[in-house]
Amino acid sequence: MGAIAIFGCIMWLWERLALRNGSRLFNAARTFRPKTGAVTAAVVLLPCLLLAQIVLLHLQMKYDASPTLGWDASLPIAIFDGDRGSSAHHGLFSAFGFAIGAVETAALGFIVLAVSRGVRVSRPVLVFAVGISAVVSCIAPDLSTSDPYEYVATGILGFGAYAPPTGALAASIYGPISKIVPLGGVIYGPLWVGIDVVETWFGSSVFEKIYALRFWNVGLILGLVQIMRASRLTPAVILSVVLNPALWFYTVVNPHADIQGLILLATAFYFARNFKIVPAAIALIAAGLIKLPFVIIGGAILMPIKSPAKRIAVWVLAIGAVAAISYVIPGHAYATDLVKFAAAKTQSHVISKWVFFVPVVAVAMLGLVLFGKRAGGISLFFSQAGPIAAPWYLYWGVAYAIASGFGEFYLVSLPLLATLSEDMFELFFLVKFLIVIVAAIVLFDQTPLRFRGSPTAAISK
Repeated sequence: MGAIAIFGCIMWLWERLALRNGSRLFNAARTFRPKTGAVTAAVVLLPCLLLAQIVLLHLQMKYDASPTLGWDASLPIAIFDGDRGSSAHHGLFSAFGFAIGAVETAALGFIVLAVSRGVRVSRPVLVFAVGISAVVSCIAPDLSTSDPYEYVATGILGFGAYAPPTGALAASIYGPISKIVPLGGVIYGPLWVGIDVVETWFGSSVFEKIYALRFWNVGLILGLVQIMRASRLTPAVILSVVLNPALWFYTVVNPHADIQGLILLATAFYFARNFKIVPAAIALIAAGLIKLPFVIIGGAILMPIKSPAKRIAVWVLAIGAVAAISYVIPGHAYATDLVKFAAAKTQSHVISKWVFFVPVVAVAMLGLVLFGKRAGGISLFFSQAGPIAAPWYLYWGVAYAIASGFGEFYLVSLPLLATLSEDMFELFFLVKFLIVIVAAIVLFDQTPLRFRGSPTAAISK
């Protein structure tokens, strides 16, 4: 994961230099004029690549899983993750995974660049692509994480999940599964627990409840798109979210709850952009009550508020409100669960990354809140702390991409970055190779230029 972090730093530096000096590559993109048919083909290709990703996961479950962990296949929806890959074909599966992620990023980048150059995507084609993405994600036969099972267990126990007593789930439908995927506490906030109880109320079995989580997250993705449209974001940004295979894979195939915090951060940005400070603060507090880090990193969402004093006041008020509510409603057990999780993620093999990232993120966060700098490069840089825990934390950066004026670059990179940071593949050596390639591209791109200006302007005129 350290190599992924270096990759993110180089991309951040590239964007900063391009803003100041101009960009040879973005300047060349001004002459790009793709055919409408080629763009349509790329739009249709993306859900096909998502399906290929799902099929690859299923094949790994069948042919790459460790024989000593065969219980994964006995679950209602089988789980395959990085600890399971042990077959002689694991390297081949990793190669296919990398190929899919690379082509997803290439296709998404082609679409975004074409739309930025004025090419229009047919609405029926777009609806078809989004519909296929939703369908194949909902019916995926496997998971790559056990989190959805823990969500079901939390929905059964409600607020009692913060400190589940021994045997609390034994008599429930989750009883047999609790021996395989135990619930050891909850790292989400009280608002999420309340929502989770409602979500998992649907369905009479664990299998059906996980599908209910998937359906719910499809609605959240579509809701996020509507918020982005209301925030007057460019079609390129909107398409790079709604067509993004990584977002579908880590939000619907694996129905992670972080999308709830993301949509609330996007809502906070919408209100901040329309100078509605109180609703923006409420949305930011709600995001923190989904998951505590969202209110901390959410300060950048307040960038449209021109006054630094108001930005700081809203941010500090939101953090204080989240801390108070989180302590009063769940109680001491929530804090205990967070400490346990943090301790598990700061063992010797990852502590060095936290030592590096905590100061960097803190300084960048304060810079955004105090000075209101645009978050284009920061969006990519911030997200690099995510893979320390899991690759799906990468889409925390989507909120910054939305808040920035040029977040397409990060959004396009998301499928490849997620693939490279996915521990069910063995691709870390490729990240180091890509670092060399990207560094060479940056050196080429930043040679003396005639063009001076924003790289965004270079692809939007």
